[in-house]
Amino acid sequence: MSEWILFLHLPRDHFKVTLTEAEFLTFGAHSEWLQGLVSDGSLILAGPCLGRENTGILIFEAEDEKAARRIIAEEPMTGAGHMRAELRPFQVTRRGLGVRV
Repeated sequence: MSEWILFLHLPRDHFKVTLTEAEFLTFGAHSEWLQGLVSDGSLILAGPCLGRENTGILIFEAEDEKAARRIIAEEPMTGAGHMRAELRPFQVTRRGLGVRV
Protein backbone atom coordinates (compact mmCIF):
# COMPACT_ATOMS: atom_id res chain seq x y z
CA MET A 1 0.00 0.00 0.00
CA SER A 2 1.27 3.52 -0.75
CA GLU A 3 0.10 7.00 0.15
CA TRP A 4 -1.11 9.63 -2.28
CA ILE A 5 -1.95 13.31 -1.94
CA LEU A 6 -4.72 14.78 -4.04
CA PHE A 7 -5.01 18.53 -4.52
CA LEU A 8 -8.44 19.68 -5.65
CA HIS A 9 -7.92 23.03 -7.36
CA LEU A 10 -10.98 25.25 -7.48
CA PRO A 11 -12.07 27.51 -10.35
CA ARG A 12 -12.22 30.74 -8.33
CA ASP A 13 -11.27 32.37 -5.04
CA HIS A 14 -13.62 31.97 -2.05
CA PHE A 15 -15.19 28.94 -3.74
CA LYS A 16 -16.67 27.58 -0.52
CA VAL A 17 -18.87 30.65 -0.01
CA THR A 18 -19.73 31.22 -3.68
CA LEU A 19 -21.01 27.78 -4.71
CA THR A 20 -23.51 27.81 -7.55
CA GLU A 21 -26.59 25.61 -7.23
CA ALA A 22 -25.05 22.95 -9.51
CA GLU A 23 -21.79 23.00 -7.51
CA PHE A 24 -23.70 22.75 -4.24
CA LEU A 25 -25.64 19.70 -5.45
CA THR A 26 -22.51 18.00 -6.75
CA PHE A 27 -20.72 18.79 -3.49
CA GLY A 28 -23.21 16.49 -1.72
CA ALA A 29 -22.04 13.64 -3.95
CA HIS A 30 -18.43 14.63 -3.17
CA SER A 31 -19.19 14.26 0.55
CA GLU A 32 -20.65 10.79 -0.08
CA TRP A 33 -17.53 9.86 -2.08
CA LEU A 34 -15.34 10.95 0.85
CA GLN A 35 -17.48 8.90 3.24
CA GLY A 36 -16.87 5.87 1.01
CA LEU A 37 -13.11 6.39 1.40
CA VAL A 38 -13.58 6.58 5.17
CA SER A 39 -15.70 3.42 5.16
CA ASP A 40 -13.18 1.40 3.15
CA GLY A 41 -10.31 2.63 5.36
CA SER A 42 -8.29 4.30 2.61
CA LEU A 43 -8.71 7.95 3.64
CA ILE A 44 -5.98 9.27 5.95
CA LEU A 45 -7.14 12.92 6.07
CA ALA A 46 -9.05 15.45 4.02
CA GLY A 47 -10.06 19.07 4.18
CA PRO A 48 -9.98 22.46 2.48
CA CYS A 49 -7.32 25.11 2.82
CA LEU A 50 -8.95 28.13 4.43
CA GLY A 51 -8.93 31.68 3.13
CA ARG A 52 -9.13 33.02 -0.40
CA GLU A 53 -7.84 29.84 -2.07
CA ASN A 54 -9.87 26.87 -0.78
CA THR A 55 -7.75 24.14 -2.42
CA GLY A 56 -8.94 20.77 -1.15
CA ILE A 57 -6.36 18.27 0.10
CA LEU A 58 -6.83 14.53 0.54
CA ILE A 59 -4.27 12.01 1.66
CA PHE A 60 -5.25 8.43 1.02
CA GLU A 61 -3.86 4.95 0.51
CA ALA A 62 -3.98 2.96 -2.71
CA GLU A 63 -2.17 -0.10 -3.98
CA ASP A 64 -0.39 1.83 -6.75
CA GLU A 65 -0.81 4.85 -9.04
CA LYS A 66 -3.29 3.05 -11.28
CA ALA A 67 -5.50 2.25 -8.27
CA ALA A 68 -5.13 5.84 -6.98
CA ARG A 69 -6.25 7.20 -10.34
CA ARG A 70 -9.23 4.83 -10.32
CA ILE A 71 -10.24 6.20 -6.91
CA ILE A 72 -10.03 9.84 -7.95
CA ALA A 73 -11.80 9.15 -11.26
CA GLU A 74 -14.92 8.54 -9.14
CA GLU A 75 -14.74 11.98 -7.45
CA PRO A 76 -17.91 13.89 -8.49
CA MET A 77 -16.70 17.52 -8.38
CA THR A 78 -13.80 16.87 -10.76
CA GLY A 79 -15.99 14.63 -12.92
CA ALA A 80 -18.47 17.50 -13.31
CA GLY A 81 -15.67 19.96 -14.13
CA HIS A 82 -16.09 21.98 -10.90
CA MET A 83 -12.55 21.22 -9.68
CA ARG A 84 -9.22 20.17 -11.21
CA ALA A 85 -7.41 17.21 -9.64
CA GLU A 86 -3.65 16.95 -9.15
CA LEU A 87 -2.34 13.63 -7.82
CA ARG A 88 1.14 13.11 -6.35
CA PRO A 89 2.83 10.29 -4.42
CA PHE A 90 3.12 11.10 -0.73
CA GLN A 91 4.88 9.76 2.34
CA VAL A 92 3.19 10.00 5.73
CA THR A 93 5.61 10.67 8.60
CA ARG A 94 5.10 11.33 12.28
CA ARG A 95 5.20 15.00 13.18
CA GLY A 96 8.70 16.15 14.08
CA LEU A 97 10.21 12.67 14.03
CA GLY A 98 10.72 12.04 10.35
CA VAL A 99 9.73 8.44 11.06
CA ARG A 100 7.47 6.72 8.57
CA VAL A 101 4.24 5.32 10.05
